[in-house]
Amino acid sequence: MKAEHLRSLIREYNKERAPRLDNRLAEYRGILSLAEVIERAGISANGKRLPHQYRIKKTVMAEVRDRILEQEEALARSRSFEAVRAIVQACSVKGFGELTVYDTALAIAAHMGLYPERVYLHRGTKDGARALGLPYKAGSLSLAELPEPLRNLDPLHVENFLCIYKNDFQDVPRSKQASGSDCSPPDTQEGGGPAPRIC
Repeated sequence: MKAEHLRSLIREYNKERAPRLDNRLAEYRGILSLAEVIERAGISANGKRLPHQYRIKKTVMAEVRDRILEQEEALARSRSFEAVRAIVQACSVKGFGELTVYDTALAIAAHMGLYPERVYLHRGTKDGARALGLPYKAGSLSLAELPEPLRNLDPLHVENFLCIYKNDFQDVPRSKQASGSDCSPPDTQEGGGPAPRIC
């Protein structure tokens, strides 16, 4: 992919998409208690579930929520996004996949003023990284591993960008390290069914 095309997509992202994510995270920062954030993680201000969580069973969401609430004190002591993510991961159950772990951890961590220092790869983000010839099986990437135009975005915005624009990278020749896939198709989400083009 030509660098200028990538920069064009980034400009579009910064104008149209980045504010949506920033506004959602600001909602979590505005909540007074950590317990309430845990209760509302995955739910937007209008009370509806976020698109990523549409097909996750409510019983699964409730079970994980209760497990996370039991770890409220440990979460309050966390000093990094990775520490929050590790706690959420330990509380997850079958049907509560890596994307939902990330989204939930991001909501909780944002409330605490903690943000990812690396770009976490899962679902559509992994597909975007693969399309750009990046080491998509790594689990996460540092900003230094990204194409230069992406290095000016915060890691949480790179994650969002790779997910949203993954289909715009299809003209990129795939490198050897990016051949094959061990992740789900880009147009499905956890639990099956079509995924919306919103990350």
